[in-house]
Amino acid sequence: MNSDDFRQWSRHAADWGVDYRSSLRERSVRPLVEDYPERVLWGTDWPHPNMQERIPDDGALVDVIPQIAATHDLQRKLLVDNPMRLYWPEDG
Repeated sequence: MNSDDFRQWSRHAADWGVDYRSSLRERSVRPLVEDYPERVLWGTDWPHPNMQERIPDDGALVDVIPQIAATHDLQRKLLVDNPMRLYWPEDG
């Protein structure tokens, strides 16, 4: 199945139960980004309204992006192009 036939979207944000710098994210999310580059999004729940004690370091969260989307093209799709197509299709 190629990504054009895949009708599901996948959004990836912080895994609060897992250290966001761990290789688990790279092993689990990176293949999805590479195999379905037209159907993945990245985001956080900033400003983290439900986090009272352990507020994540937003800079560290952003630092993970190149680990899951290794090329500039994949990063643009993950952060810009795909959210635009999903949330504002009339502008695309």
